[in-house]
Amino acid sequence: LLQCGVSRQHPSVQRAVAYLDTCEPERTYATACMILALDALREGQEQRIEELVRKLMKWQKPQGDWAYPQGANDLSCTQYAALGLWVGSKRGIKIDERVWSKLPKSVERYRCKVHMIDNPRRDGRTGAAKIESSGYSYHPYNDKQKPTGSMTSAAIAVMQICKVGLGRKLNRQTRRNTDQRTEAALTWLSQNFAVDRNPNGGHEHYYQIGRAHV
Repeated sequence: LLQCGVSRQHPSVQRAVAYLDTCEPERTYATACMILALDALREGQEQRIEELVRKLMKWQKPQGDWAYPQGANDLSCTQYAALGLWVGSKRGIKIDERVWSKLPKSVERYRCKVHMIDNPRRDGRTGAAKIESSGYSYHPYNDKQKPTGSMTSAAIAVMQICKVGLGRKLNRQTRRNTDQRTEAALTWLSQNFAVDRNPNGGHEHYYQIGRAHV
């Protein structure tokens, strides 16, 4: 509602905020979405947002990604946790550097098989003849996993958020790897892009939201 231009003073918004004040989220999705909603208010809620951001940091798994927080880790929960941390970083909340530094490595676990394809942007003799194309899967990659449009979009968003979160502390090799992985993921999306469906997957509306984050 707020992003669509509805006033913060509108009764519907006020009732929703009052309801959130009674909630104590215990899941990654709910916590991250609450952070995004409170951030959309633009003012106030600083203490509440910081509490929720710290909760997300506490739930980060040793590998660097997130689960519900129960159950198996997945790239979807990881994406929403990263979005919540991004809000915290923008608001000046201190995010442990180790949280950011583990994230790019964890995303690498979801990267599917890399394919070398003809470079569609090659102009004559300039540019590489072959470039990498690789998508990302919901669970850490194995032979049973396949890349999807939604998870590839999620991976791109997470990698770019990590670059922002680390800022000047991002070392040259990590930046180079992140840029290379992002470019390969964008290439995969360009090859498999669709408006009306999630390439290789379901949950079309989730895919639309993921593309918007990218």
